[in-house]
Amino acid sequence: MIDLTMAHAAVSDIAIAETWYRRVLDSSPHLRPMDGLIEWRFGPAHGLQVFHDPDRAGNSTVVVGVVDLDDV
Repeated sequence: MIDLTMAHAAVSDIAIAETWYRRVLDSSPHLRPMDGLIEWRFGPAHGLQVFHDPDRAGNSTVVVGVVDLDDV
């Protein structure tokens, strides 16, 4: 069973990305943990982080977490 999911998207322009994701998700970011990082939460253990990283822009990762890896 998957207990956590967090998607990470690198972008070259955080302001343009925020405008786009606001429209797509129909919501303002829920968190701004630090400069260059905005985050939307979809429940207590699921979310999307969009971060300013021009060198990696266009790349994304997804973290999938489980409590008991041996059980999975």
